Amino acid sequence: SASKCAAPAMLYDAIRFYTNEHPEVLTELLTQRDVVTRIDHEKVVRNVATARTMPLFEGYLESIQERNLKDVNCALNTLYIEGEDFEALRESLEKYDAIGEPGDLARDLEKHEVLEFRRIASWLYQKIGRFPYAIEICKKDKLYKEAMIVANESGNVELIEDLCRWFVDQDLPECFAACLYTCYQYFKP
Repeated sequence: SASKCAAPAMLYDAIRFYTNEHPEVLTELLTQRDVVTRIDHEKVVRNVATARTMPLFEGYLESIQERNLKDVNCALNTLYIEGEDFEALRESLEKYDAIGEPGDLARDLEKHEVLEFRRIASWLYQKIGRFPYAIEICKKDKLYKEAMIVANESGNVELIEDLCRWFVDQDLPECFAACLYTCYQYFKP
């Protein structure tokens, strides 16, 4: 069995072999206790990520995600996006912060055709302090309540006033009133 290999190099050779010849059983190999403790998971992900069979390794990736490794998180997030599983993506992003540049991911998600992915893009922009980008996504998708929450969290008076003016220009008096109420502490009398 490959899990009994003494030399790590032989173990990586076995992983490469299974990736190319029998990818359906690779997850079983990678999740064995003897193997999990002896391999560099990011190295494995970099090698497997080039294979067209990446979706077969989702179980393995999820089993080691608790280690919060950038390559693992990025690979899983990519699988979630490709599979249009926005709930799993949001959960992954909330729990694990090693994802590289969140602005790049947000930029990709804001162009996604599914609304929930654009909502996640707005949340990511908000999380990294790019409030104007988050508000623009909310306005485009008519997520007005979220736009108000983002504006309030920003604490930027100019940004809040711009949002209120935008509500007036769009003839949305209820949203204007709600924005005044939500961000009341930032308005001058």
